[in-house]
Amino acid sequence: KTRQHSSFTEFADAQEDSYSSPMRSNASMPPVTRLASTMHETRRAARAKILDSSTVLFHTESWFETLTTPSEYLPPPAWFVVLVVVVLVTYLSILNPDHLGIDDRMHQTMISFISLLIVFRTGEAYARWWEGRTLWGVIVNSTRNLASNAVTFMHESLHYQRVIVCTIGFAYATKQALRGQKFSKEEMVGLFADDEIDLMNQVEHIPMLMIDEIRRWMKAELVDQGPRGTRIATSYNWDIVIGNDLKALVDALGGCERIAK
Repeated sequence: KTRQHSSFTEFADAQEDSYSSPMRSNASMPPVTRLASTMHETRRAARAKILDSSTVLFHTESWFETLTTPSEYLPPPAWFVVLVVVVLVTYLSILNPDHLGIDDRMHQTMISFISLLIVFRTGEAYARWWEGRTLWGVIVNSTRNLASNAVTFMHESLHYQRVIVCTIGFAYATKQALRGQKFSKEEMVGLFADDEIDLMNQVEHIPMLMIDEIRRWMKAELVDQGPRGTRIATSYNWDIVIGNDLKALVDALGGCERIAK
């Protein structure tokens, strides 16, 4: 893993000029605005392409639509099996109604048991969903704070650009890791080069790789700014502030991984 990480770091150093190239496309805009505009357009096109070509990423708009869309909660092969069983039981009940009769007390017992089971499972599922929603909210807020602090306190444009890119990459890497997947080149359009994505996909834990890259660029900025209180250092503790954001991201990542397991 260390060897893979060092390879990625060397590749990132060699690609510094390529990442700053989108910034030169519109010199009339501020650097941060140009970077944000380029990322927004390329990623919006990538998301639209993925949604159009995917048969899984379909989201309904209401509970009624969800209930009337069987593919949302049961795959088509399962529905075929259910249909066959229903037809068979109905046919047998018509031919021999006495043999398939069940005592009413059995129905009442099963209904009570199933009701308790549904209530318990629903409560547990909602608790897990709410915790996951809260943790993802922490990731959203922390990434925003991290990007804002990086632009405010880091003077070298290449440094804060790379911090912002790796911050965005962390969110997508977390999503892919929780699904047991690696980076998708279609989703990473405008963020990383294809060769760089291939190198990152060789790493076992990509979200922590993004955290390590952010810390590496923070260290480079600290070296360029010099000792605290000298040269262009605008805040004595800006690295601690960003470090707190990184800690919040790592903690939220650990909580999401616990829920996923």
